[in-house]
Amino acid sequence: MQSDSFFSDDLAELLKVFPPESLHILRAILHEHWSLTPFPLPRAETAHQLPPDADLRPHAAELAKEILWWGSNEILQQFGHQPSWKEIVADVAKSVRVTARKRATNLPVWDIEAGLLEKVLSQWESMTPEQREVAISRSSGSIKAARGIGAGAVGGGLAAAAEFAGGIAANIGGKQLIEMVAGRAGFAGLGILGVALGAGLAAYDLAGPSYRVLRPVALAVAMTRQKLRDEALADIFRE
Repeated sequence: MQSDSFFSDDLAELLKVFPPESLHILRAILHEHWSLTPFPLPRAETAHQLPPDADLRPHAAELAKEILWWGSNEILQQFGHQPSWKEIVADVAKSVRVTARKRATNLPVWDIEAGLLEKVLSQWESMTPEQREVAISRSSGSIKAARGIGAGAVGGGLAAAAEFAGGIAANIGGKQLIEMVAGRAGFAGLGILGVALGAGLAAYDLAGPSYRVLRPVALAVAMTRQKLRDEALADIFRE
């Protein structure tokens, strides 16, 4: 794994160093949504057709391309305009009222992701257990999709994370949720957590259907990147 990629603003480069479990949860989020666009939809067709236990790392660029499409203006895209991951994350951050200072486009994208994650955790902490249960129930489609990924190591981790999120997540705090889910199901847990916390932002009006994809995707990417960076830093200190 190249540690420089942990800080990359390029989504395709970043996803190439993500563990298989994280790529599976991203595929699950993308797979449950479809668009009625009259224009060609650049879906990661090969990745979507692979079996549950497939290694998605060779298809990271395809997944990145589909994610970027969800954040694009279709008309402008016909003229060659392609939004960057930074533009998309900044827009998602704005949609959930991250302050302008923490989503400024002169920041590296990992810093904007951190601001988004901070905002989501703050939102989660302010919700009552009843509101959290509603949020989790709204994310049930993504959780079910993730649980259906497979019976192997990847699928087992995701299923465990889904059971955990649906069982007791409503009664614990955001940071505790991250620690417990990450400890129980590794990166798969972080993916499920991204979906659950993304649904927790449903108190805000959705500006469009693309946010149903981009919010959980951005959170899952942000948390996985943070986990990778923390592990890389820990390895440096161990050395």
